[in-house]
Amino acid sequence: MAEPKDMQEYTERFAANQKITGFGVNVTMHMPCPFCAEPDFMVYKIIETEDATGGTCKACNRTLLIEHEVVGPSRTIRMYQTGGPPQPEWLNPKMPQRGD
Repeated sequence: MAEPKDMQEYTERFAANQKITGFGVNVTMHMPCPFCAEPDFMVYKIIETEDATGGTCKACNRTLLIEHEVVGPSRTIRMYQTGGPPQPEWLNPKMPQRGD
């Protein structure tokens, strides 16, 4: 699938490709690529969110790293682009590069 040409196409594709399946402890998130909205970039059970650490998109070849920080009852999730081509100019806000 070709990359989206603008933010509107990306947003429509992301919404169409994001889904939640299952029931109870098997509820599963199907997250599209955060860079091109290709379906099933990451698939993980929501009770195992800390296992979602990123990956490389088969369509756009961009790599995502997710860091999880848990302090008491608070959870912080940070996402970084760690590889692949630059993000499209129209994609805003930009995902930070690792080290930003």
